Amino acid sequence: MTDNWEFLIIFANMKQQYQQHILLLALLLLTLPIPAQHRSQKGKATYYSRKATGARTADGGRLHHDSLTCAHRTLPFGTLLKVTNLRNQKSIIVKVTDRGPYRRGCIIDLSYGAAAQLGMLAQGLAMVEVQRVSGNNPPYRLDDTETGMPDFEFDFSKARYNFIKEWNAKADEEHELEGKRLAARKQQAAKRLAEIKEAKVAKEEKKEEEQNQTANQHVKERQQMMAAHHPGMPNNQKKTSTHPQTGTKKQDPSIWRSVFQKVKNWFGD
Repeated sequence: MTDNWEFLIIFANMKQQYQQHILLLALLLLTLPIPAQHRSQKGKATYYSRKATGARTADGGRLHHDSLTCAHRTLPFGTLLKVTNLRNQKSIIVKVTDRGPYRRGCIIDLSYGAAAQLGMLAQGLAMVEVQRVSGNNPPYRLDDTETGMPDFEFDFSKARYNFIKEWNAKADEEHELEGKRLAARKQQAAKRLAEIKEAKVAKEEKKEEEQNQTANQHVKERQQMMAAHHPGMPNNQKKTSTHPQTGTKKQDPSIWRSVFQKVKNWFGD
């Protein structure tokens, strides 16, 4: 009988320990993080400006406004995310290529093209749900099904570097054209400055010539007037004064002789 009681006590203790283990295991399972592919985030989404095209992203590539890419704070580069606009229920699959956003309350930063497809360009901000896509499901078509539409190549690995070369070549060409325009403007300005200087010198020479002609004309007019008043005198000869100069000309002694003769005649011999 004693053995039976001991067995029951041992069994009860084992049952209690088993229940405690089950409870601990349940608590442990509840505290474990949920796998990333089964989690979803809800929050605000922003988008890159169209002017940000060509900017360097955190994965080393270049941003393009038509690419279906996004920025996330923690997920690895290349992760595919399904983004759903909770306002109109539009969805798009994007690829993580950058880090951010760092604005409070925002969980994802979309490219301009992705934001356009979600219909959030007018609002600027939108409440979205972000889910990680499992498997190889990139945001472009993989199969070769007949769609009746022309085929386009959407190879991000090639497009990422090809358009950079085109942009650099275009930038060099524009820089060269701008240099030519600047050189032409400088040459035109120098030519215009030389023309202004020549016009100024010609104007001064013309003015001096007119002054000389005016002075010569005045001299000629004066000579003509003098010739008109004194016909017998040459133009270059000065007119002699008719009045005797006091102290400079000697008086003629014959004048006094005539005066004495008149006085003698009055008084007689």
